[in-house]
Amino acid sequence: MPYKDPHSEKAKESKRNYRERNKEKIKEKQKEYRERNKEKILKKDREYRERNREEILKKNKTDPQRIKSRRINNWKAYGVIGDLDKLYEYYLSVPKCEACDVIFEDTFYRCLDHDHETGVFRKVVCRSCNNMDSYLKKLK
Repeated sequence: MPYKDPHSEKAKESKRNYRERNKEKIKEKQKEYRERNKEKILKKDREYRERNREEILKKNKTDPQRIKSRRINNWKAYGVIGDLDKLYEYYLSVPKCEACDVIFEDTFYRCLDHDHETGVFRKVVCRSCNNMDSYLKKLK
């Protein structure tokens, strides 16, 4: 009997078709497995995070998509409304404070100012202007 390569294109296609036909069945089995092995999975995840703590922290701090996601989620939590993806791109493109013209050294000093009652974006300002709201007097 000839050897059947499990990685052949025909075998891959067959597996793909099976998964497509049985999506719900597979999903249900996975759900049942997770329920039965909840503690085992949590323990395994915890051990992985402990073993790879430094790498995970490094990745979280340097991955642009994670940084963007975290920043946008913070804005949502503060009640900022609008197209946050476009707002993020604008936020990164502003080189200096729109109130006092201080050049941004890094994103720590850059703040997205918004109306706390309506959630509408106003300006990208430096941390100092954001804390003091002194520039708001200039707006009026």
